[in-house]
Amino acid sequence: MSTTLATLLQPHPSRIVVVGAGIVGAHLAQQPSSQIVVLDRSLTPLLGSTGHAPGFVGQLNSILTLTELAKRSVSFYRTVEGGFQVVGGLEVAETEEAVEVLKERLQLAQDAGLEGKIITPGEAKKLSPSFIDEDKTKAALFFPTDGTARADILTATARKKAEKLGALFIEADVVEVRIKEGIAEGVETTSGFVSASKVIITTGIWASQTLRHLPVLPVAHPYIHSLPRDPLPGPPSPFVRWPASHVYARDHGDCSGLGSYDHPPVAEDKLGAEAIGQWRPDFERVLAEAYERLPEASRAMFTGGKAFNGIFSTTPDNLPLIGKVSEGLYACVAVWVTHAAASAEVLAGLLDGKGREGDEELLKVLDPKRFEGRDVAELRKLSFRAYNDIYNRGDE
Repeated sequence: MSTTLATLLQPHPSRIVVVGAGIVGAHLAQQPSSQIVVLDRSLTPLLGSTGHAPGFVGQLNSILTLTELAKRSVSFYRTVEGGFQVVGGLEVAETEEAVEVLKERLQLAQDAGLEGKIITPGEAKKLSPSFIDEDKTKAALFFPTDGTARADILTATARKKAEKLGALFIEADVVEVRIKEGIAEGVETTSGFVSASKVIITTGIWASQTLRHLPVLPVAHPYIHSLPRDPLPGPPSPFVRWPASHVYARDHGDCSGLGSYDHPPVAEDKLGAEAIGQWRPDFERVLAEAYERLPEASRAMFTGGKAFNGIFSTTPDNLPLIGKVSEGLYACVAVWVTHAAASAEVLAGLLDGKGREGDEELLKVLDPKRFEGRDVAELRKLSFRAYNDIYNRGDE
């Protein structure tokens, strides 16, 4: 047991314990407090979704709550050196029906105060020559203020700021939250009990291990990095999505990345120590079909690449669970990098009573208790459906 953790075994009247040191937990710790303690079984490296997130940050969502969280998060991320690159985002249509959807999306963006424009296949090809097959493309919707995030840099920067404000980050394996007469008293670790006036769970895919009644479903997801390469010529490519095909791609700088949601959802009920699951042979077919979105000359770049199963969390309505769970116990889980900074800010505002205007309405929508009383099997089925409608198109 480290001396620091041994010290924490002594009671403290106003200690806040955050369980999970990923991007959400690190941002939550950035609040002046008599004592904020962030516990994680591994601080270096981070083993959760923060450590492998592709980092696409598309601000527009048909769920307005997610659009608001994304816009706020981007405003944070743009202040972090090296943490966010405004490369833009492309949504590609390969059918006339999909073009009509892009037009609806453009109107939605304008209503949300986001920049966007419909562009031609040729214009899309110029923005992303490696990913756009001009012959297959009917049109594309370009969002110039979207970008790509380096979750590792954003998290490290947030942690440094939190530590300057007095937060402690300590490696410890949390076993459970201790509840007495409905009130959270602290957390049990493998090294002993750490008391707290408030406990906040930010453990991502492991949320259901400490909050078993919350419908957070870890699911398998195939992603691949190409072999290392020199940076592509010209300006960085926007990230690219083919919403109708549930496929997306990103220029990582020293390699390319591609992922797909176009497969039957697979629950990861037996979680290990990190958010990388066992590779599934049927994912080879899923990626092979995803390559069809690319120009033929670009498909070979993924030959011999590093494919992996990146586990992340889904919920029945594709929204995070943020807020008070019970007296002294709070959650901020099932949060994407896209929404992480704002999600942490909203919960911090609830804790200190200094939230922004509009936060009260956000917290109503994101209330972690909103599914209470619902059938567990039905909620699981809805979470599977949410995975296949990850862009919230509502047509599945």
